[in-house]
Amino acid sequence: MSDKYSAYFSYAKDKQITQSCCWAHARRKFTELIDVEPEFSKAALNYIRDLYKIEKDIKGLSLKEKLQIRDKESTRIVNEYFKFLINSIKKKNYVPSNLFLRAANYSLGIEKELMVYLSNSEVPIDNNHVEREIRPIAIGRKNWMFCFTELGARNSAILYSLVSSCRILNINSYDYLVDVLQRVQVHPNSQVQELIPRKWIDNQEIQNNKFTSIVD
Repeated sequence: MSDKYSAYFSYAKDKQITQSCCWAHARRKFTELIDVEPEFSKAALNYIRDLYKIEKDIKGLSLKEKLQIRDKESTRIVNEYFKFLINSIKKKNYVPSNLFLRAANYSLGIEKELMVYLSNSEVPIDNNHVEREIRPIAIGRKNWMFCFTELGARNSAILYSLVSSCRILNINSYDYLVDVLQRVQVHPNSQVQELIPRKWIDNQEIQNNKFTSIVD
């Protein structure tokens, strides 16, 4: 999941993975011009607000239940949203530089990607949680302008991703890194995915359950 930056689309195509887009980025385009085109911008924002209200209501439900509600309620709103954008563009003869036209075309250009979350309950409506995690890195760029080598930049990105993933999953990053760094040299390379935070915490829970059973 990403914004509309073309490099992400090229990456997804080369890797043959599904590309989805973030509704928060689509929403931001209209909030930035609320004073320029208030009527159409507010209407567009109302559609997106309704989508977020549904996401708030289904929080905590099973993946199957989320998918059913999205299919029943969100799909209709999304279709109305895109129909509204097309009709709004037709109503006025916008010049290419018009901000509302640009905001509308932003969403229309990634219509398929914005609709991915409707058919996959594991895909969130936006990637705001990732945006929050990378904000310190963006702020830090003012203090450390460059990584000295490409390898250093890659290793830094891996470390940032692991620590941020731990925070999202409520894992103590120190405990995680100590455990993984002690095991990584002897862990089978073919099973390295078991050491990522999401898999690691699952294995920890399994081990804890086994220990509890033995004690009981």
